[in-house]
Amino acid sequence: MNDRARWAFGVALCNFCVAGLGIAGCGAREPAPADTRNELASLPATSELDPHGWKVITSAIHRNDGTMSTLFGNDIAVKASRAGQMPYPPGADLSWVTWASQEDAHWFGAKIPGKVQSVERVRFETAGGQPSYDKYEGSPWTKHAVEPAAAAERVAYIVRQRASVMP
Repeated sequence: MNDRARWAFGVALCNFCVAGLGIAGCGAREPAPADTRNELASLPATSELDPHGWKVITSAIHRNDGTMSTLFGNDIAVKASRAGQMPYPPGADLSWVTWASQEDAHWFGAKIPGKVQSVERVRFETAGGQPSYDKYEGSPWTKHAVEPAAAAERVAYIVRQRASVMP
């Protein structure tokens, strides 16, 4: 076999390998919804509790408790939080959602939200007035009675959270 034939054979072999890899890559299955969406961490849609259209203000990981939380707010709350306007103005509505954390099956060593443990809602209805506080837990979601001192402590904790700096 001369050099020209050897070169042509090498080029043909490379083209065959590249084409074979391309075809093999095209044969991958479509990911199942369970592979792309964490249904366990989804919030139920209820009329009383619906932060789905809200924006994220900040988030936290609580390693000691094995939980992670996200503070959501309506447009009024987000604007006030990003501007550092405290106390929150009337109409501000916050939801502190806490999930159990779980291992991510797709990323070694990563943690992702698991089942929702609780949703705490803080609403500012009047200027200078005390905000209302509600806590929801369980399945189905149930509003739990909270002692006034414990509620005041939770409101203070939630309101102290500062907005994350986002690009």
